[in-house]
Amino acid sequence: SVDRALHPHRRSSMSSPKMLNLGRSSSENLEHIAFIDYLKRLKLGQYLKHFPSNMSLLDFKLTTEDELVEVYGVHDIGGRKLLMRAIEAAREEEESDTDSWSDFLSPAVTSPLQSPLVRKCRDELTFDGAPGGLR
Repeated sequence: SVDRALHPHRRSSMSSPKMLNLGRSSSENLEHIAFIDYLKRLKLGQYLKHFPSNMSLLDFKLTTEDELVEVYGVHDIGGRKLLMRAIEAAREEEESDTDSWSDFLSPAVTSPLQSPLVRKCRDELTFDGAPGGLR
């Protein structure tokens, strides 16, 4: 490329060892990063080696104790118990997040006369990449 010819000492971004893409979408990378951050936040980073590079927090929440042993090779009983506590905590966080959203979106909470700010926010929300509301 012209850039390489002009700057031969520069590495291309595709050859960067920090590049996480590996053919996955950015949302998959973000989901994996969220999983890594979650385990590290709980001081369980030493167990990351047991999980694949595409493991998401959702996958982790759906993991059973049997799968920790049979699929991911976590044979250490103490480590397995810690991971199961982390899985339970992640499930509880999700439930509380879902509860708070359902309260927010509850018809009993919304007024038939929405403020201009609420209408503007609702109109600008995107779902599945489509602008302008639910699609």
